[in-house]
Amino acid sequence: MAYAPITAFSACRNEFVIYVYHWPENHLEGQGDWEMRSVSGDLETAMMDARRLYDTRNFRRVEIQQRFFMPMGGEERGFTRSLKTFTHDSSLGENMAWWGVTGAALITTIALASMAFLHYQPVLSPVFS
Repeated sequence: MAYAPITAFSACRNEFVIYVYHWPENHLEGQGDWEMRSVSGDLETAMMDARRLYDTRNFRRVEIQQRFFMPMGGEERGFTRSLKTFTHDSSLGENMAWWGVTGAALITTIALASMAFLHYQPVLSPVFS
């Protein structure tokens, strides 16, 4: 679910931060899970950058977080919330491939069994002939 940026407080300072989550294979190469890629003051620029990163399929997840800073009691206090997350689900492709192979094997088995059943001719013993 995507949220609209908070604009109710005109005194707020906003930042839009893009984080990427690496594929599990990259963890073996020494990369951490999450990595901060960029910080922007403009939501449209952050959305375009996040979409571009997502479309490369180099990352499992790309997330835009909004940081907003509000003046409270003479100091600035920061808050963060997730605005948009783009996710590639790697397990979906693996599951679909598994079900495809299993389904093909099942259909082949049923076809072979039915062919054997249809072409079966019982051997009549000489007593009944």
